Amino acid sequence: MFLRLALAFIVVLGSVTHCPQADEREGRTSRAEARLFWSLTGGVYLSGMGDWLTTARFRERGVEEANPVIGSSADSPAAMAAIKLGGGTLVNYASQQMRKDGNRFWAVPQIVWIALNVAVSLHNANATE
Repeated sequence: MFLRLALAFIVVLGSVTHCPQADEREGRTSRAEARLFWSLTGGVYLSGMGDWLTTARFRERGVEEANPVIGSSADSPAAMAAIKLGGGTLVNYASQQMRKDGNRFWAVPQIVWIALNVAVSLHNANATE
C-alpha cells in the first residue's frame, strides 16, 4: 500500500512541479531532466517518511533501533523528522550541485537514498508483522 502511494506521489510530483522559468535560468537542463530531478526530490522525502513511520511502529513494539546513528533519537518524533528531513535535504542539495556542474551521475545520490530508505522500510514492515 505504502509503495503504491509513494509511486503515485512521485509520478504526480514530477508532472506538476515542472518550472519552465528555472530551465531558462539554468540554460543547461532539459525539461525531462528537471522533471526527473523534482520527482527524485519528492521520492527522497517520501521514502524518508516511510522509514520514519515504520521505525515508529517498530519502536512501539519494543524493538531496539539497530542503527547507531539514530540510536535514542528513534523515540523522538521531532528528532526523527530532523534526521530524515536534514539527510534528505543534504542528498538533494548534493544532487542539485552535481546537476548544475554537468555531472552525468547527478541522480545517483537520490536513487541510493531512496533505495536505502525503501529497503529499511520493507525490513521494518516485515519485522513488525
